[in-house]
Amino acid sequence: MVRHYAGFEAGVWYVAEGTEGQTPNDASFLNLSHKATVAISSQATPVIVAKSGSVDNASAKKGVDTPVATITFNPSTASGQAFIKNYISTDNAFSLVVMIDEGSDVIFARLTGCKVKRLSPSVELYPSAGALNVTVEIWGWTILYTASSGTPTFESSPATFVNWTDISIEKATVAVTDWWNFNWSVENDLFRSVDDNGACTAITRGRRRVTGDWTRSSNATVGVGDTELNEQKNATPVDLEFHIGADEYHFDDCAYSEVEVEHPITALVGIRQAFEAITFSIV
Repeated sequence: MVRHYAGFEAGVWYVAEGTEGQTPNDASFLNLSHKATVAISSQATPVIVAKSGSVDNASAKKGVDTPVATITFNPSTASGQAFIKNYISTDNAFSLVVMIDEGSDVIFARLTGCKVKRLSPSVELYPSAGALNVTVEIWGWTILYTASSGTPTFESSPATFVNWTDISIEKATVAVTDWWNFNWSVENDLFRSVDDNGACTAITRGRRRVTGDWTRSSNATVGVGDTELNEQKNATPVDLEFHIGADEYHFDDCAYSEVEVEHPITALVGIRQAFEAITFSIV
């Protein structure tokens, strides 16, 4: 009987690489999340040349290897939370496996030499409370369809997840107790090195850009938004912190690119602030 695979069956695992581009022998893979929406793609743009005297092309030839994984997941409070901290903006390389974990594993893809191109956490408390949601774009060296060498092990699906209750926000080291949502993104410049066969041999990290936006309530304590509007107009440096449990993500000397005081007819008045950080660090 033909078996058709359902998306929910697949899980995502990762492991640190000691040598970039090589999955360790007898690797101990960590589970990224309970379930994840994942797409593995080859974006090796072919070389196409126009045909003289014709509206069509002459032919297409091979480009260079450009495997990319795009994943949306709710991180666990263990390996999922650690993945964000360890790989969001570092030179640490890792291998990524997408498979169905059963008696005879069904491996859809193993990407080696992975680094994070873009990672975007998002959480909301009002109007609908929810878990931390993360979208990540990952670049790899190559796509393989076998397990790693030796006898790899795979961490079981976790029983925990990062909820909004695990998140805290600070502005100028003062806890913000009336936040509604907080969304941010780290985008790293990545550069591929390829050999004379078009195979990727290294991924080098360049500059990064850290942006985000967050909304809080307009109330008697915070005010009507005049402070935030003036901070935007004057490019006043603002220090923000986003805590996931004990992990602290510091956005220092932020400049607000936009501040908007929202007055919906059927909801509360909120102050939305979009920012770009001058410096970013993890504690």
